[in-house]
Amino acid sequence: MAPNKIRPIFVAATRQHVGKTSVSLALCSGLQKRFGKKLGFIKPVGQEHVPVMTESGEPMKVDKDVKLIRSHFGLDHMHYEHMSPAIIPRGYTKQFIDGEVDREEQRRAIMTAFNETNAKSDVMLLEGTGHVGVGACVDASNAQVARMLNADMVLVANGGIGKSFDELYINHQACQINGVHVAGVVVNKVIPSKVEEVRSYMSRLLERWDVPLLGVVPDNPFLGYPALADFERLFQTKLLSGEEHRMRHFNVEDTILVTTGLDEFMKTMRSNQDAYRALYVTHVSRNDVILAFISEHQRKLALGLPSESALVLCGDPRFIMQQEINDMVTAGSAPILHVRENTWKVMTKIANFTPKLNIEDTARVAEAIEWYESKIDFDELTRRASEDRDRADVNVPGAAIGYGVSPPPLAGEGMPFIKAPSDLKGGLEATQYRR
Repeated sequence: MAPNKIRPIFVAATRQHVGKTSVSLALCSGLQKRFGKKLGFIKPVGQEHVPVMTESGEPMKVDKDVKLIRSHFGLDHMHYEHMSPAIIPRGYTKQFIDGEVDREEQRRAIMTAFNETNAKSDVMLLEGTGHVGVGACVDASNAQVARMLNADMVLVANGGIGKSFDELYINHQACQINGVHVAGVVVNKVIPSKVEEVRSYMSRLLERWDVPLLGVVPDNPFLGYPALADFERLFQTKLLSGEEHRMRHFNVEDTILVTTGLDEFMKTMRSNQDAYRALYVTHVSRNDVILAFISEHQRKLALGLPSESALVLCGDPRFIMQQEINDMVTAGSAPILHVRENTWKVMTKIANFTPKLNIEDTARVAEAIEWYESKIDFDELTRRASEDRDRADVNVPGAAIGYGVSPPPLAGEGMPFIKAPSDLKGGLEATQYRR
């Protein structure tokens, strides 16, 4: 295999919920088209893990984005243990501060994962966790990892000008402190009518750092619509009925708390166009509302009309659904979810919920790739990540590590890494590579 044509690209955000994974998906797609199917992808340090089976049939845990990207892009040439070498669960920071972790072992794990993947891949993409400084308290920030792997950084910022640049400034400073070269910036979720304005002003602001604006992505509301499957995960429950509608998406602004009498609720379901795909929320004791919702669902199906809405029943564990009502619900196909929390908590969680892209939600994943890929300047990114430049500012011994050379020594470099607790298979066990 020919050597990599560009340096590894590391994607980080300026803060949470700015669309980093969407940008990573688009970059994976675009880089595969330009450099070949053997894309290498690593999430060096992850936080949210999911169970998978390794190629040898052994269970382990990997970062959720690793599972998504490996499956979607068919990265069969890569092993899970090399894609998610470090997972940081709850309690990790305290263990690190208390000296209960092995820094050197985890550093070697990340380097081994990178070198193994790099050797099998035509181009490398790495995705960080949150903003550039996440992980600093355990000496494993995105900037520190990018420096160790000799990767160029792509920063993803939220839409706007002033506030976005202020956030970029902080993250750019963290990159400079760690000697990380910033290949470019993607500004995301921009109000569509402001795209060209943001492009003009942000480009001029970034000239101060000699950093290009790689893309301005207008907001796409659908990408923020959770599916019923997302609500199942949010509330740690399962649909009582209507499982075939798990991937139906809802605009949380169309959530309607049902506090009215039955007549008004029926009028709302039949006449309110805004409620065409509404997410109704009511207390589990409202038998009248439950039966009316089931009846309306059945009526529409009988008439050949779409029945798009869903019903969320809530109430703390003191309130139990009557057995007769439960039997009617489970015997039907109307999408109904039962959450054992009070109404206020349920409404608050729904309003504040930001769904993450996942392997189940093929519709949103496909939409994200199509929406973002066409708006990113891959030619400029490739130029920045392949140009010859002075790496003196990086100040890392063995700076060519991204091309398979031995890693820089740990001593004196401020780059210790840590080992995941032993109860996390795929955290600790991901460091024990099978050859």
